[in-house]
Amino acid sequence: MDRIKERRALQQIVGPKASSGESEEQKVKMGMINYFTLWAQSVHSLPHYLTIALFLQSGYSPKTIFLGIMLGAVLASSVLALNGWAGSKYKLSFSRLVKISYGKEGGKGPGILRGLIIAMLWYGLQIYLGGQILMALLGKLFPAFLSLECPLLFGQGQLPMVLSYGLFWLLNVAFGIGGGKALNKVIGFITPIVYLGFGLLALGVLQTIGGIGEIFAFHEEVTPFGLVLSVMIVANTILGIWAAPMVSVADFTQKATSTAAQVKGQVSGLLFSYLFFAFTSLILLRGGAFAYGVKSYNFLEIIQRLQMGPGSIAFLLLFLLTTLVTNVTGNMVPAAYQLMALFPKRLSYSKSVVGVAILSFLSMSWRWGDQLTIFLNGIGSLLGPITGVMLAHFYWVKHQHLSEKDLVLEKISPFHKEAYVATLIGTLGVYVLKVLSAFSALTQMSWLVGFGLSFLSEGLLSRRNNGKK
Repeated sequence: MDRIKERRALQQIVGPKASSGESEEQKVKMGMINYFTLWAQSVHSLPHYLTIALFLQSGYSPKTIFLGIMLGAVLASSVLALNGWAGSKYKLSFSRLVKISYGKEGGKGPGILRGLIIAMLWYGLQIYLGGQILMALLGKLFPAFLSLECPLLFGQGQLPMVLSYGLFWLLNVAFGIGGGKALNKVIGFITPIVYLGFGLLALGVLQTIGGIGEIFAFHEEVTPFGLVLSVMIVANTILGIWAAPMVSVADFTQKATSTAAQVKGQVSGLLFSYLFFAFTSLILLRGGAFAYGVKSYNFLEIIQRLQMGPGSIAFLLLFLLTTLVTNVTGNMVPAAYQLMALFPKRLSYSKSVVGVAILSFLSMSWRWGDQLTIFLNGIGSLLGPITGVMLAHFYWVKHQHLSEKDLVLEKISPFHKEAYVATLIGTLGVYVLKVLSAFSALTQMSWLVGFGLSFLSEGLLSRRNNGKK
């Protein structure tokens, strides 16, 4: 009887999606292989390589970075699977699940923060980074492209940059409108090429420098923290990259053929991808810098110095595709769904995609391109607490079971004050620690601190209030 009630309730809440004009998008189903490959290209995107380059510049040893990457992979894959559980079990999107945790009206705040504000900031930043890759690619294909000028509108050397960013922006919109079917086709063929391309490139660098020994050669770290704290700081930065997808992963797991498929696929896929990335990133960045004298660990500069002929063009194209797919799956899709949830009668999926693209451009988030770790730490402090509340509510308060009252939108309470108090505790906790110099290491672990404080607060506050009722 409970199952029948749940199914009826689910039919009621799916209504707005069907009316959005994106019925074909909702029919897309994803199995274990789809989830195994879903995030592979996201791992091998430019933000990841820039992050590792910044740690190398800061004096972190390859050993510390490797351990931090793998710890971050374990934590990120676990949270993605756990926070996607309700989505795959009840076929609910993020915009629905967040209302179960925060309330029918209260859920709009976290939804807008992740689905629009953070997604648009990430989207704009990825456009900036992807535009750099595209400009390097077009410069390889057409050297005269880098010499284009338009003195009346742009300063010296700016026209190629503007054209590259604009073209990459249009590519993102096109793939976003294509929806799940287009993404699944691209992801399906690009994933094995990613492993092959990055693997061959890493082997080429190893041959140039004479083996992997030089990569992991011991050198004394110059960071002020010990090994454990340094590893956790690296892991937290990885979590910062995944902070947004971890909150809204239900937008993908709602299409799962089964909960087991999404759990096994996401965990195994992300762990394998990060193990591969941990080696390739250190080989390409540290080995490439050693071989070609690039002191800043600039990844694109290293790639352009490689003597690969047509191979460098193919690799830049591959890198461009990974950044494109990452931006669409991790930022555009969740933002479009959130915009649809806010205006279900006015916006279709396609219109939402265009709206997100325009708003992200206006956000001017490319200004954070040179301060990536600060950007990631800030995002972690905002989204870590929301993830903590959602997980605590589903596992600690609801014990993985949503009742008819939870599933029918009209029956959800307008506002869950415990969730907001817990989120506030987590967010403020991060910023309070920044004032206290004794906790300087924790200030670089914003996602972990915010998540932990909010998870405990939501569980304890909800249990206490339920006990009073």
